[in-house]
Amino acid sequence: MTFLRLVPSYVPKYPGFRFRPMPLGLDDIRDWLASVPLSDPLWRAAVTFYARRLRLLVTHRLPLFEELPRGIALIGSPDAVAVADAIEELGSMVAACDDVVDRRDQTPDARRCFSTAAFCGRSVLHALALAPDRRAATEYAAVCVVSGAMVQAAALQERGFEELVAGLHAMREIPRVVNLFAPIEGFREEWMTPTVRNLARVMYRDESWALAASLSQALREAKCDVEWLLRLLADKKQVLNFDRSLWIVSHLAGVGERAAPGADVATKSASPSPPPRSKSRPRSTSRPRF
Repeated sequence: MTFLRLVPSYVPKYPGFRFRPMPLGLDDIRDWLASVPLSDPLWRAAVTFYARRLRLLVTHRLPLFEELPRGIALIGSPDAVAVADAIEELGSMVAACDDVVDRRDQTPDARRCFSTAAFCGRSVLHALALAPDRRAATEYAAVCVVSGAMVQAAALQERGFEELVAGLHAMREIPRVVNLFAPIEGFREEWMTPTVRNLARVMYRDESWALAASLSQALREAKCDVEWLLRLLADKKQVLNFDRSLWIVSHLAGVGERAAPGADVATKSASPSPPPRSKSRPRSTSRPRF
């Protein structure tokens, strides 16, 4: 089990995304993220999703790197001091991992492990450091998304995909992920029956993603005809990709465009310092593998 699963190809892509297939195009993603017309909470939720989704992988595959789960738990936290400490801790961890990867006296397995940890660290590091000013946040957002995509590509390689194909699949997932945080085109309020709302509220409150299939059925009974949405909710394999901040979950639960609890934007006075820039950018020549 890889503990990472692609958002399926039947989910529509958010429009306007263009990229150079290889290497992963940081500049392309930064420019596109800057142009995405989502509300600020949903935009941040889409970006930080890439870091939060690493939680299971980190727990099961990288248990020695305790900085990672601590950092993931603080994504979106209003505790500026704890976030700043986590950023400093993760910056040191990423730098140390990069040093190990560069050493030729390490075994291939060790280098792959530290490479994966470094890319996970970059994703979490930059999710923590998103500036309150969205314009200033786009560079950190791009690094977060690219690092998350590289980890996803590594997981696909573990499943037998060649490196180039894995990278392409990971990149093509990005606009589908962002679309999950956008209001669904053609969605009708009359589909929000009491049964639909109650299921969504329990899912949101308790993170009971096993109820997604029941929500799909309730929406279908309410005459919802957004087939990709019904299919996504009914797909048990997609449980790992469900999150409170997805538009469909938060909207049906009646919390509007608020991001997941703890993911509210901190004020400028409480914002953490940016991560160390010398070790913060993904290396396009080094792909993590498990």
